Amino acid sequence: MRQFHFIALVFLLTSFSVSAVPDHKYCVSQDFDEQRWQQYISTAFAESEAETTELVNRLYACLASPDPTLRDDIGYQGFSVLLRQATPSQPILLALFERLSTDIATHVNDPHKVFLPFALLVYSEVIRTDRIFPVFTNAHRQQAIDTVSSYLDKQTDYRGFSEQVGWRHGLAHAADVILQLALNPALTHSQIKQSASVLLQHISPQNAPALTDGEPYRMARAIAYLMLREEVNVNDWKDIMREHGNSAPRYPNWTDTYQSRAGLNYLHNKRAFFTSLVTQTVYQNDTRLETLTPEIAKIARSIR
Repeated sequence: MRQFHFIALVFLLTSFSVSAVPDHKYCVSQDFDEQRWQQYISTAFAESEAETTELVNRLYACLASPDPTLRDDIGYQGFSVLLRQATPSQPILLALFERLSTDIATHVNDPHKVFLPFALLVYSEVIRTDRIFPVFTNAHRQQAIDTVSSYLDKQTDYRGFSEQVGWRHGLAHAADVILQLALNPALTHSQIKQSASVLLQHISPQNAPALTDGEPYRMARAIAYLMLREEVNVNDWKDIMREHGNSAPRYPNWTDTYQSRAGLNYLHNKRAFFTSLVTQTVYQNDTRLETLTPEIAKIARSIR
């Protein structure tokens, strides 16, 4: 695997204004068009080391583009290829981690509200690298959990896909970060439980619509992988599921949710999550999940 080692890049990333929305116009220009981007991505950024500083910052700007092709196929895909195949050095990864952590925690966003959810998606790729090539400390992993928690606590935009603007999908992307953390063997017992709590508190967010763009599935997948971690006792997971599988604290019982649109959305999202969790745990040839599935199915059936 190639490694990029550029102090100039680290300086540029860490000195860049941490609270400014990147200018999406920097994504492409007359001398840096989409065709050039596709060449870089298709060759996994081979022979581009001298331009890495500019490339990374341009990719960051692509995440704020209102054009879904630039944002998804170049911005996110470019970062994914760069992080998975080009193997940036630890200083570069740490610089990206800090910049993303700050922008996500402070809820930096563009007028179209597309940058923030895509920053989360790239964040999940940065977190993934620590699982493949450990570069972060326990404090960094804790910072990642706290960053996702801060994002979800402030989140009010629950839009998924738009034919005009493309994907936003903030909840799903937050779940992707938790998934990558769940897969990291360095996560501690308390961090596993906190990661689960962060996500479970938002399976049916206040004022959210019925989530129909795959969010319950993505959240359930992350929780299922957390459940595989043997650091947390199976009986503890059962208690956690029961805690989050009832109508409280918003409604005294499920019958009362049928009296309002907000109540029906709450019911729908809880049921969709637990139903998805059943599909993630049943018939997986894993003793822990086989033990948990009946309790999860019981909770799913009770949400009606």
